[in-house]
Amino acid sequence: MKTRSLLSCLAACLALGSTNAFAEPAQGDEMERARCGSIIDLFVSADPAVNQDEQALAAAQDRTYVFLMWAHGYLSGRDGIDFVRRPLNQDGITALVGEIYAVCKNDEARLFLDAVKEIR
Repeated sequence: MKTRSLLSCLAACLALGSTNAFAEPAQGDEMERARCGSIIDLFVSADPAVNQDEQALAAAQDRTYVFLMWAHGYLSGRDGIDFVRRPLNQDGITALVGEIYAVCKNDEARLFLDAVKEIR
């Protein structure tokens, strides 16, 4: 269920660039403290099939967007910008969610930043 939700949330929540002006953005210290378990929960709460509360959904989607854009930027900086390998579109972001989930699913206490560093 979580895997399907994680991947399906992207279609609706990441219409790339759509943000909610009322949502609280993720802060730098939150990024540094975030654990895999909380990121997985955030991804699930950003799925419109799971979260029916319109304001909570928009906030979760915005927070998800921040974490995914950070991860995409980190990986592009580390590995070089390669829009074939890591496109910045719905397919690429959906793949990134899957990569994050694959690293995080068995170690929910792991720091999100450390999990992203493991993605190849």
